[in-house]
Amino acid sequence: MRASTSDVEQRGSAPFSVLILSSILVLSGGATAKDSADVYYVTRMGDRFLGFMAKHQEAVNTFGAAEQERLVTAIQSAADPHDKMLLETSAMANEENRLEAQNAFGEMRNFVTTLKQAMGAVGSASRCEDLTCGAHAYCALHKTMGAQCLCQDGYEGNGFICKTPQQFSIHSLLQFSAGERRPQVADVHVSTLQGNTIVVVYRDLADSHKGYALLGHAAPDALRWHPPVLFSKDSQAFNPRVTQLLQADGGIAIAFRNEDRGGEGILLGGRVDPVTGKVTLGVPKAFARHQAQAMAMLPLPGSRVAVVFAEHLGNDHDGQPSGGAMYGSTVLAQVHSDGSEPEILSKARFASGPVARLSAALLSPTLFAIAYRLGDGGTKQAEAACIAGQLHTNHIDFSSPPLLLEPEQTNIWSRSLSRIGENLLSYTYHSGNEEVTKQAVLRADPKTHRLEVVHGPEVLERGFAPVVGSVAIAPTAQDVKMQKTGPFPLSLVERHRQQSARLLTYIGHGGAKPARSQLCSISGSGIPSGCQEIAWAGRDLASVSGAQVSDGRFVMVFTDARGSPYYQMVGMMEPLL
Repeated sequence: MRASTSDVEQRGSAPFSVLILSSILVLSGGATAKDSADVYYVTRMGDRFLGFMAKHQEAVNTFGAAEQERLVTAIQSAADPHDKMLLETSAMANEENRLEAQNAFGEMRNFVTTLKQAMGAVGSASRCEDLTCGAHAYCALHKTMGAQCLCQDGYEGNGFICKTPQQFSIHSLLQFSAGERRPQVADVHVSTLQGNTIVVVYRDLADSHKGYALLGHAAPDALRWHPPVLFSKDSQAFNPRVTQLLQADGGIAIAFRNEDRGGEGILLGGRVDPVTGKVTLGVPKAFARHQAQAMAMLPLPGSRVAVVFAEHLGNDHDGQPSGGAMYGSTVLAQVHSDGSEPEILSKARFASGPVARLSAALLSPTLFAIAYRLGDGGTKQAEAACIAGQLHTNHIDFSSPPLLLEPEQTNIWSRSLSRIGENLLSYTYHSGNEEVTKQAVLRADPKTHRLEVVHGPEVLERGFAPVVGSVAIAPTAQDVKMQKTGPFPLSLVERHRQQSARLLTYIGHGGAKPARSQLCSISGSGIPSGCQEIAWAGRDLASVSGAQVSDGRFVMVFTDARGSPYYQMVGMMEPLL
């Protein structure tokens, strides 16, 4: 009995590669030169190995069952307690050996089946348990083709190696039947909750400029959307922004202005049920008056948000903005997901003068940066300015001076900030006078938070570009470790490459010229490299927003000049080769 169980244990613990290689060599009897040119040789040997393995698995199962039955009979007839204990220990070891052998057979079947399908043997697996798909891939069962590895939406490949496509595939954001009112969408903005739940907010021009929220779920193959929910009631909602509430399960915050010019800045909280898709909205609160610029909003710890806006103080007599009373301001607010009104905790000003073209990005849970245009007409232009802000308990501090890119240049319009690494930011902007789009990499000092330029600005594109922006993924070592790496192990070089940040920059030209996008790797020092062009299928971009889901892909939502809304999934991680 001991020799037999030991033999089973050895078969269960031997390296799978040795088992498979030795078995295939035994079956093949050595490959000839003719065999080496046979493209079906490996798949045929794989089939023979599976048959060979099935016979041995059956023999192991038969032996294990008979041995277990013999031990049970012996236990029942044993009179001495010590003998009974020894027999029970043997029975337990026999069952453990049987289970280990089954695991080994399962792993070997998985390896061979995966190898066959990776070499093109479609339909070779009947269940997903027999396949190990590559990174950024998933297994799907087909009625006639069986189990197959497919790349996630946003990647392309054979299901074992999935890479960023050379051209994105766009999908319609809103579905409607014939005879239904066709929405005209503007000012889209997207955010993700924990997991793969997505929230999009937008303004519907065809419905009196009211604001709607759209909830979606990102599956490996597609996005599933719920019907839109009105969040602005009877008021208008220009340039809405949405973000999740940290430390509040399903909590969201929405900010917007209720008129195009001269409106109030409105903030409200809500909650999303990720299972049912129900959106519950709370009581709105006005936090600013005389609004005419798009805001930015960032999530902060403790279900708080920072709303960045252009502040205009009113005249005490007629309520109109008074000359010169303009600032760049940030409101710190406590937002509740239970339906109650948000609380304004404090307000801090980061610039004095007419501020516009705001963009903001988090550097850490409590540190963020704001890009803005300040047209104060001083000797040094602040039209491509950036400043860091730090959260301290219940107030925000702007202690470091702003960084001024190109202080001699005017008419700098669209801009976008993205975090691309530890204390690193990309700043993309369009220079109207020069009609060029540029990009710079900034670093924040970890102690003083003072910003400095470490790369650029460099010209990305020439020609007028009304819409520019960027999104980035900066994975940590833990993120890479948790990634599904597929059937093949990662080398140290591949793991290091996986930890490099990836920056996607998009430029919308307007008119018939299609939008352009560029994907670059970003080193730890902030230097772009390995940039590649990716065709963006959309034209006439009017508004664009992107957010990352939990598996590393990005959801890009955009509208064109006709108000038609679209989305596309973008996989930006390096392929595992």
